[in-house]
Amino acid sequence: MQKYSVVIVDDHTLLSQAIEGVVASFNKFKVLYLCKNGQELVDKFSESPRNIPDIVLMDINMPILNGFDTTEWITKNHPSVHVLALSVEDDEMTILKMLRLGAKGYLLKDTEK
Repeated sequence: MQKYSVVIVDDHTLLSQAIEGVVASFNKFKVLYLCKNGQELVDKFSESPRNIPDIVLMDINMPILNGFDTTEWITKNHPSVHVLALSVEDDEMTILKMLRLGAKGYLLKDTEK
């Protein structure tokens, strides 16, 4: 059975680790690594092709390189990577902006498992 690789990008360590546990509980997914901001993700992608996942769970509000800019970068440089926004932001403008920048979906952090 194929496992889809996932990277979690969120500046809240405890939340990232909790999401990692949820993702790992599904047989079809494996977490490759966690990043605290978009710049860490860009750096990891540049290190090795093995660091490029199938899916990125992307927070929006992060220091250094936020989710909007990181999603735009992924869409331009790695269009085969599927970005899913994962945020507490539930306003229509934020959701539409992420989708326009290339996110394939948008999940609120209070979504059920």
